[in-house]
Amino acid sequence: MQGPPHGVVGEDPLLAGRGVSALAELCEQLEHYTDEALELRYSAAGDPLGAPRLPDSGTPLDDVLASLVATRRRIDRVEELLGEAVQARGRIRRLTDHVEAQASNAWDEAVTTDPRINSGSFVAPKEKYAQANLATMSLRRQVLEAKDALSRADDAVEVIRQAHRGLDSLRYDHVVMIRAATVLNSLEV
Repeated sequence: MQGPPHGVVGEDPLLAGRGVSALAELCEQLEHYTDEALELRYSAAGDPLGAPRLPDSGTPLDDVLASLVATRRRIDRVEELLGEAVQARGRIRRLTDHVEAQASNAWDEAVTTDPRINSGSFVAPKEKYAQANLATMSLRRQVLEAKDALSRADDAVEVIRQAHRGLDSLRYDHVVMIRAATVLNSLEV
């Protein structure tokens, strides 16, 4: 039986062999998702009804319904963006874990096998650790970059989630307005 066609078992096929270079691409995607979610939440975004807002109390019911449908469309898109952002964050988290493991393994290997550290003469533990740190500096930088990308991903997911909550609250307010108008219309009859 043959293993997976890409890298390590359990490795994300979208990241296979790309390592830290995938971080910039994922962060850029998240930035686009965040920008689009904020535009959908706060601006007209090409909608003839304009920015999402609750219609005035005297607005005809048909206009309120049209506004509700437009808000629902925006929620659907923001939901899609949220799903994509959560997946991108998961990829970044897996990549961060992978890079951390590589750095840790390289540090351990440097401490135990590097001839500069294990020269046979007495070397204080702090000196060994300093040499191992120097030997793994580039990997440790990659870990910091990955952790920064993960932090940005967490921020992006939260911003998109807040945009979704805001639009969903607006949708609920529309529904309450429609119910109130329906009750008032039934009382007038």
